[in-house]
Amino acid sequence: MVETGQWTTLKGRFGLDQNKASCLFSYASQQAMYAPYQAYGNMLTDGIRQSTKMLHDYFPVNLASRTMAYRLYYNIASNAANGTAICESMVSMAVLNNTRVSVICTGQNFTNPSILQTWVEPFWFNDYTSIMNMTGMSIDELNIFYSSVNSTYFGYELDAALNYNFEKYECPSAVDEYPTELTLVANCSATFLANGQWGRSLITLSPPYNQSYYFPIGVTNKGDAESLSVTDWGVPGIGKSPEYFYYSQFHYAPFSGAQNPPALDAWQVGNITDNRYNYYGIGNTYNAKQLYYYYITNSEVNLKPYISATMVQWELNSPQKVYSVLGCLDWLIQDFVLGGLTSTYTMKEMVYGW
Repeated sequence: MVETGQWTTLKGRFGLDQNKASCLFSYASQQAMYAPYQAYGNMLTDGIRQSTKMLHDYFPVNLASRTMAYRLYYNIASNAANGTAICESMVSMAVLNNTRVSVICTGQNFTNPSILQTWVEPFWFNDYTSIMNMTGMSIDELNIFYSSVNSTYFGYELDAALNYNFEKYECPSAVDEYPTELTLVANCSATFLANGQWGRSLITLSPPYNQSYYFPIGVTNKGDAESLSVTDWGVPGIGKSPEYFYYSQFHYAPFSGAQNPPALDAWQVGNITDNRYNYYGIGNTYNAKQLYYYYITNSEVNLKPYISATMVQWELNSPQKVYSVLGCLDWLIQDFVLGGLTSTYTMKEMVYGW
């Protein structure tokens, strides 16, 4: 403890008197034993936030682009043209100068999902800057181009592709979820798609169409020809597998009778990743720290009420499933958050985070 006379300086700097400082010192001392669980709880929260956000931000627009490109190529959509001819046909609805149309569509094969995505994104995110810079098209021309008034327009075919996925995956609507983004009524909620993919690889295990160019098939660690992760698709912006379900396939049974990590539907993932304290979601760091403490310090035959309450909120059918979910998240943290068993970081990354 410091001398009484020094509290004047401390109080002025931190707003603490000696009683408050003593209380803080006592709290810090008591919490020291919980430090590992607090640190890991933070990583749990950070891991699910990073991985679900990555899927939310990058995956839905890529899915839409792949679906539309496939439909154009196989003529499921009503436009019968191919390759750059599709671009020219659609752009000509808005740009009346044939020379400009030809220049704009040079190299723009709309049956290529990567190329098509560069045209979908401006409408999707309601930001035409990139497409205006690339094509020289005006706002008025782009508004016509993205119109869905009939089957010769880009927006019509995009709408049709979104409607197909909306019905296939029985999605809730994206309307009002993110009003600054594309909000067609028959467009899957980005949260639903991200949660479904994170919890059970919903989309990659059951793609819109079975065609390996547009929807690549990977090989699992068990040798099965199926895709557990969007990394098999090469989704821009996603470099490491972010799905919980992907890591659930590397199950380790530390004792006899240990349960495999369960597949989680989109609603369960919403509960697990919730950031509200009362709902036991580990998007809330306090819940994550508390839960991890009980996970580590209590055996499955001596469960604490907190584990059982978490089981109910997560819509699982046994407390042991809570343990198996957390065991799977150990893998996600190790590989997705920390970079694997071994990883190299710069000094700046170590200091400021990675």
